[in-house]
Amino acid sequence: MDWASALTVLRQPDGHPDRTVEYTPGRSLDVYLPPGPGPHPVVVWLHGGSWVRGERTDRTALNRWLADRGHAVLAVQYRLPPPSPAGEDQRRDVACAVAWARTHATELGLDADRVVLAGQSAGATLAMNTASGLVDGSLRCPGGPRLPAPAGVVAYYPPVDLRLIAPALQDALFGGPADRHPDVVRALSPVDHVRPGLPPTLLLLGAADHFVYPEQVIAYDRRLRAAGVPGRLLVVPHADHVFDYPFGSPGAQITRPAVARFLDELG
Repeated sequence: MDWASALTVLRQPDGHPDRTVEYTPGRSLDVYLPPGPGPHPVVVWLHGGSWVRGERTDRTALNRWLADRGHAVLAVQYRLPPPSPAGEDQRRDVACAVAWARTHATELGLDADRVVLAGQSAGATLAMNTASGLVDGSLRCPGGPRLPAPAGVVAYYPPVDLRLIAPALQDALFGGPADRHPDVVRALSPVDHVRPGLPPTLLLLGAADHFVYPEQVIAYDRRLRAAGVPGRLLVVPHADHVFDYPFGSPGAQITRPAVARFLDELG
């Protein structure tokens, strides 16, 4: 543990992406490239923000840290409501980012067959839901071919059951209480999509998270493993929601090497 960093690096220093591109009309992603020749495995990073806000730069230092260790990172700005509701359009944006990576793999030295979906909070839930849709073939970039299943998922403190989010957020996402929109809620809740065949999944969680119910994520992890989905759960003691935003925080320092090991183990 670098205690000097824990006391002084309280935000995300600018990771200086190598380029910013438009991956689908009107929406952009930042590209962080590793040093040296590829092909490099790819991490598609999805920001948090309760599905209604957030920026692709939210973990820019983490993205550069991963790139320096051999993993190209695409940090995606996906659409936010209004006017489009949360859910399917956001998943399609992520699918289009994956399709963009495949189209530009040779140019950028990417291994488009080794794509991991990753994110924090709402972005983590979006990563899991998108992975599920890619696995069963129900999700693709509009007009594009079927995309392969991701190699893995990295999810920082994901809400796994949207029936349990705050009532005000339910109103913003669904236009009313979750129980009035069962189909949308079911489509957006990873707890309803646990089954064999999902990609290896790393879950990272703060034990004192006040926004996500830790016991729900722990139970979700047990269900994944019972279904034969490989992966692991890392619980950071005393940590709250977004514990990793300060780049020097103990939680960030604990989880970064765990994420790097997980990505390396995917081959």
